Formats: sequence, structure tokens, C-alpha cells
Amino acid sequence: MATFAQAWNQAFLDVPAAGALQVRQWALNAYKRLCDSRQWSWRIKRAAFLLEDAVDLTVGVTYGSATVTSAALFVAGNQGRQFRVGTYPVYNIVTFTDASTIVLDRPYEGETDTAGEGEILSAYVTAPSDLEAIQIVVDLVNQVRIGHWYTQEQLSLLDPTRTNAYSGPVRGLFSSSLTPSGGNLTAGLLQWEAWPYTTSRASLPYSYVTKAFDLVDADPLPGILRERPDVLALGAKYEAAMWPGTPTLKNPYFNLTLAEMLGRQMARALDQLAIRDDDQFPQDWGGVNWHLFPLANLAPTADFLRHTDSPAWSSYNGGLDGY
Repeated sequence: MATFAQAWNQAFLDVPAAGALQVRQWALNAYKRLCDSRQWSWRIKRAAFLLEDAVDLTVGVTYGSATVTSAALFVAGNQGRQFRVGTYPVYNIVTFTDASTIVLDRPYEGETDTAGEGEILSAYVTAPSDLEAIQIVVDLVNQVRIGHWYTQEQLSLLDPTRTNAYSGPVRGLFSSSLTPSGGNLTAGLLQWEAWPYTTSRASLPYSYVTKAFDLVDADPLPGILRERPDVLALGAKYEAAMWPGTPTLKNPYFNLTLAEMLGRQMARALDQLAIRDDDQFPQDWGGVNWHLFPLANLAPTADFLRHTDSPAWSSYNGGLDGY
């Protein structure tokens, strides 16, 4: 099984004048360009967004303070979940201090209340750190896919103060924000609102495309690259042939005609790898027409539909369907 070190060392044998660090970087660049060229099988992962039961509890909240207190009712699992009093706004719980204290991602915006009725719920789902793009999210209850491409503007039209909460399945994921800095959460991860907020435990299986992270020398090459480290070596040599060197140290490998030839070889190698990858893990042939497959309806209940009936004039402006 070939490692990344073996791949860039193949190129270094032909381009020693460039130095090992430079050749290694060229091989890394080749790897990232290769990853971006298609959805290779090794970049597909499966996981699930796990939502827990909502919990109602008596809390103490103070206007302008991010600290929330209770009579020892909090648990460590509350960290990373969401908190609200009433329906809106909704806060991230960034730190579980102890059973009596949690810290929110921003100061509480409501009135001070030493015995308020609060709720801890799973209103948001958080992306794993290696996520580049979601492929599909599934509603296990209705056995349909859930849209994950909705915006906050659309959610604000549907339910501006998040009053729709029930025990049924989530109908859509709405882009929210990044996880906040500060506290004990990992900052900067993508979050979506899982709407309508469900009060019951639920699992939303999904598949996604991973990021092309930097490789270290000991890393085994992924997928079909394990048998073809020469492809990364070829990409490194292509960049070497394009690099003239520095004013004081010329690159003897610099040759634009050679670079053009290596570029064609690289393109043919990628085509061959793509065919082999589809032989092992078919996915790219013709793509998928997702619009032909069932999609969860965003309006979950008849009661909700009655509360959000569009006025007659909206039919001339497309209404929500024409957003």
C-alpha cells in the first residue's frame, strides 16, 4: 500500500534540484486538484444527525448575561444543544459548567426571570469537521429525502419566531451559522436549523463529500491511488516543468514543452482512474436527477398551513413557492 511519501519521492528522483520540500508541496497540490476533479469514492462518507428529546425545566435568566442557572437540573449532554425561553430567540449552549450552570453563545435578550420556563432542545445540527458538501439527508419516518439547501430568509417567511414545534419528523435543514467561538464547542463548524423543531429523539442519516485535507508522509494514499502513486508523482513533475526557478537558482527541469506533455499524460491518467473508480463504486454515470425523487413537504401540519395561508395578492407574486 503506497504512502504519500512514496508518491512525492518518485517525483523527487527526477527533480532533485527543486528540493524535497518543494517537490512534496507540488505532489500535495496535485492531490488536491485530483480530489476536486470529481466525487471520488474515497471522499464519500455516511453519518447521521442525532436529535435528542426536548427537556422543559425551570431556569434563572438575566437580561444581558449569557449565564443560565437551575436547581441542579443541567447535564453534561446539554453542551452543544440549544436553549430558549418561550419560542424565540434560540441560543447555543457553549459550556456546561456544572449541574446548576450553563453558558450561552451570547447574552440573554429577554427579561430577567429567576424562575422562568426554559427548554433545552436539538434545534440545530452541526456538520462534521471534514464536511465539504452534503449529498442527501433522509427522513426515516416518511422515507423521503429532506432538503438541506434552504436559507434563513425562507425560514423567516415560514416561521419567523419558531412557534411550530411538534413530535413529528424534521422537514428541512436551513442554513444557520457557524458554531460560535468561546466556550467548549469546536468553533467554525457549519450549522443548520432542523425545522420544525421536534420534541422527540430522531436520527437523520446523511451522506456527504469530505474535504481534501493535507496528507502527511505516513498516510496511505486513499482509494485507487493506493496502486497508482505515480499519478501524484506525475502531477508534481508537471508543476516542476512549469517552474523556472529563482533568480539565483535556475530550475534545470524547467521546460514548457515538457510541461504540456506531462499535462496531457496527467489528464489521461485521471480519465483512467475515474473509470476504475466507477468500476469499484459506481456513482458518476449520468448523475442523479434528484427532482424525480420524493422530497419532504415543508408544511408539516394542517394547522400550520392554516396559520400561514398567503393572502390573495401573493398569488401574483409567486408566494412562497416562487421565492
